[in-house]
Amino acid sequence: MNSDAKRAAPPRLWGSALVFALVLALEILGAYWFFYIKGVAMADALSKTANAYYVLLMDPPNLAAIGFVWNLLPSLLQIPLLLIAPLWRPLQTHGVAGGIMTAGFAAFNAALLYHGLRRAGLGRLGSLGLSLLFALNPYLFFYGANGMSEMPFYTMQMLCVYFLARWCDRRNTLDLFLIALMLAGSFLCRYEAFALAVAIAIALLLMVFFAPDPLSPFEKTFSVKFHYYVATALVVFMPLLVAVGVWMLLSWTIVGNPLFFINSVYSNSAQTSYLSDPAMTGSLSSALGLMAMIWQKSLPFLILYAAIVVIRLLTRRLRHWDFWVLTTLVLVLLGFHFVMLLTGKSYGWLRFFAYALPTTAAWLPHELGALRPSARRMAAMGCALGFLLSFAFLDALTANARLTMGEPETARFAALFAATGAALVFVTVIAFVN
Repeated sequence: MNSDAKRAAPPRLWGSALVFALVLALEILGAYWFFYIKGVAMADALSKTANAYYVLLMDPPNLAAIGFVWNLLPSLLQIPLLLIAPLWRPLQTHGVAGGIMTAGFAAFNAALLYHGLRRAGLGRLGSLGLSLLFALNPYLFFYGANGMSEMPFYTMQMLCVYFLARWCDRRNTLDLFLIALMLAGSFLCRYEAFALAVAIAIALLLMVFFAPDPLSPFEKTFSVKFHYYVATALVVFMPLLVAVGVWMLLSWTIVGNPLFFINSVYSNSAQTSYLSDPAMTGSLSSALGLMAMIWQKSLPFLILYAAIVVIRLLTRRLRHWDFWVLTTLVLVLLGFHFVMLLTGKSYGWLRFFAYALPTTAAWLPHELGALRPSARRMAAMGCALGFLLSFAFLDALTANARLTMGEPETARFAALFAATGAALVFVTVIAFVN
C-alpha cells in the first residue's frame, strides 16, 4: 500500500455508520415491498425462516430442530426476530424476518467498503459514492432483501478478502485469525466455503513464496518459506476444520449420519440427481458449452475486475504478484461451479456466478491504496464507471430472472430500487459536499 495511505489517520466510524444505516433502511424497505406488499414466496428464503421457526415451535425450544442439511447461520440469526413475531405476524408468515436478516449483512458490506476506502486514503466523497454504487447494484440489492443465504456468505467472503489484502501489506497475525474466523463463518452460510478455502490457500501460497515480507529485510530460503506457509495455513484453516467437524459430529449424534448434509434425500446431490437426464442438460453437456454459459452469466459481475485490469495496465503493475492473488480469488469460485455443472451437481442459477463482484469490491481498498493520490482519484473514477456498467447489464439479469429466483417480479424490483438507489447516491453526495 502507498505510504500516504499507510500514514492516513484511521477514519472515524460515523461515516461507516451513516452508510450502514442508509443501506439498511433501503434493504428493509425492499424486503417489506417484496415479501409483504407483493406477497412473493421464495422457497429457499422461506425454508430458512421455517427452520428457525421449528426451533421455537418445540416445547421446550430445541436447536436440534433447525435441521442438518442446509447451513444454519441464516436460520439461527432469524430466531430473535421470530421471538417478536407475535407483534407483527408477517415476520414469520411472509418471511420478512429473512429479509431483515440479509439487509443487515448487505448494510455491513457497504459500510466495510466505505471504511476500507477511507483507510486507503480515498476522500469521503469517493468512498461514499463507490460504497453506495456497490450496495445499490440491482442484483446485490435484491439479494440483500430476499432472505437467502447468498448475502451472509458475501459478507464472510468480503471479510476474508479484506483481511487477506491487509495481511499483504503488514503481515499482522491478527489478520490471519480474522480470516480464519470468517472462513469458518462462511461454512455456516454456504458450502462454497470449501471453494473459498481453496482460493485462500492458493493466495497464501502466492504471498508467502513470491511477495516480499515487509517485516523482514532478508530473503527467506525455500525451506523457511515452506514452513512459514504450513504454519500460516494451520492458523487460517483450523477453525474451518473444527466447524466442519462439529457439524458432522452433531449430524452423527442426532440423525445418525455424519454426512447427512451431503448424501441424504434432502441434500444438494439428491436435489440435482435428475440433472443427469439429457433432457435437462441438453447442449450444456460439453465443457465448451458450459464455459460459454458461465461467461455469459458471470460477465455482469466481472466488470469491476476488468476495471482493475485496465488500472494495472495503465500503471504497469499487471505482472505484480498481488494481481494474481486477486485473479485466483475471482477464478476459483467460478471454477468450482464449472466443476459442479460438469458433474451435474448444480442447476446453474445466476447467483452462483456473482461471487466475483463482492471479491473485487473487498479488494478495492488494497488496489487504490497502492496508488499515488492523483492516480488514486482517477482509478476511483474508473471503478465507479465499472459499477455503473454493471447497472447497464440489468437487461442480462432480467433475461435470467427466472433462473435467479423464478419470479418475474425480480426484474421490476431490481429496476425500481436501482433508480431509487441512484437518486439516493446523488442526494447523499450533495449533502456531503454542502
